[in-house]
Amino acid sequence: MEIEWRLSGVVNYQQACAEMQARALALARASQKAEVVANLARAGRAGGAGSSAGGDAEGGGGGGDLYVGGGGDLYVGGGSQLLWLLEHPAMISLGRTGKSSDVSSDVSAGNRLPIVLASRGGMATYHGPGQRIVYFVLRLKEHADSVRGFVRTVEAWVTDALAKCGLQVLADQQAIGLWVDKRKIVAMGFRVSRGIVTHGVAINREVDLSAYQAIVPCGLDAREYGVSSMFAEGCRVSQQELDDRLWETCPFLRSE
Repeated sequence: MEIEWRLSGVVNYQQACAEMQARALALARASQKAEVVANLARAGRAGGAGSSAGGDAEGGGGGGDLYVGGGGDLYVGGGSQLLWLLEHPAMISLGRTGKSSDVSSDVSAGNRLPIVLASRGGMATYHGPGQRIVYFVLRLKEHADSVRGFVRTVEAWVTDALAKCGLQVLADQQAIGLWVDKRKIVAMGFRVSRGIVTHGVAINREVDLSAYQAIVPCGLDAREYGVSSMFAEGCRVSQQELDDRLWETCPFLRSE
């Protein structure tokens, strides 16, 4: 089970989504072909038919299926699974359950931040400098028995990493994400299609919290919940240290 751990700087949101989709499509196609070959083998026809399926996977000329990501990366055949750490320019993403009323009229008029519709689950959230994004392109069944189980694994991972940074956070069974009291530090939003998990988590390290005034973040009632950051909670770690702690505690890499 090969998983690429990729560290990037600032990446355009649309570009990142295009690359995730390209990688996810390649993984789904590769998984489908592997399942066909396995089924033929179980049916006792792996000899001729299996080699035919294998030849198809190689594209007849050794090139395989080719997918081009938004950043120009080429993925041949199934490619590898991916954990991608990056940042986005200041912007707002609106998930599948988000509403236009979750964004203030000033922003929606284009006076402040760009708004991008996202294919992930969830509502409105802010992305910008000082926020560490972790994107996933993983085969669900290799890492969890269910979507809920996968989310719990991610919550436990990020909780462990932040604890090693010196910040104690907790999951809330009623509201996805990770919290200090009722202040959200980590937002989460995933998409599962054809058995592949994409999108991921946003960790507020040293983010501009005033930007959240422009939205109803994750549909939260401002009278009960707030948004915070690691820095605001007194945990002033560098991006490098956060990345290192995420690497050290990552269960997806350890399970290889």
